[in-house]
Amino acid sequence: PHHYRMPMSNSHKSKPSIIETYDAIAEHFDITRYKPWPETIKFADKLEAGSMVLDMGCGNGRNLRFMVSKGMRVLGIDISMGQLELARTRTMREFPDLCGNYDFATGDVEQLPVREKSMDVVLYIATLHHLTNPEARLASMREIHRCLKPGGLCLVSAWAREQEKFAEELARGESEIEDGWEEGDMLLPWHLKDGDTVVGEIYLRYYHLFSGEEFDELMKSTGFEVLDRYVASNNHYAILQKHV
Repeated sequence: PHHYRMPMSNSHKSKPSIIETYDAIAEHFDITRYKPWPETIKFADKLEAGSMVLDMGCGNGRNLRFMVSKGMRVLGIDISMGQLELARTRTMREFPDLCGNYDFATGDVEQLPVREKSMDVVLYIATLHHLTNPEARLASMREIHRCLKPGGLCLVSAWAREQEKFAEELARGESEIEDGWEEGDMLLPWHLKDGDTVVGEIYLRYYHLFSGEEFDELMKSTGFEVLDRYVASNNHYAILQKHV
């Protein structure tokens, strides 16, 4: 029988737990998550070749590699060493002649190892919803603002609370997350598989699903101009611009 993995930190809603989980599932994640997000593809049409792009929470690098293929210079940052090493290996294999156009660094989106006003573009895809409290989410948005050049653009996404398929997980969230539960918190199982067969332990991934109002308030909190705001594939999206 399969059993749920209890993180070393004894809390699924903690940064060490999230790092531990994404390190553990990195190889399986890489197999199942390899295409760039459709919204990343659309967003790239707005960008100039040669732009300096920061991919925050780059994971296995699927969006990063697409940006490299479009002529961008990209820095991928992630807090999971397991994800980051896969991103580095796969990108070097796919673009051996463009190694000067991409780099990787271990880092926390709440305190980025990036110089002020050094980036033309920030990608913040499917990472915001893993931050475990409002202060951390706000800190990450302030870091984006700090790192962007005046006039720079950012694409942000987060899972939307308004989706029926997670109704049960959201309803269980308060009982499953003992410390620091917020409305919108849930735990989602990741089943390690060999082909179609579930093998080994089941890892619970923490998510904070955003209401539309909550997402909008956060997007406007750090002085960005919101150029576009929409929902696609059960994700809230915003395109932001730092004032010149």
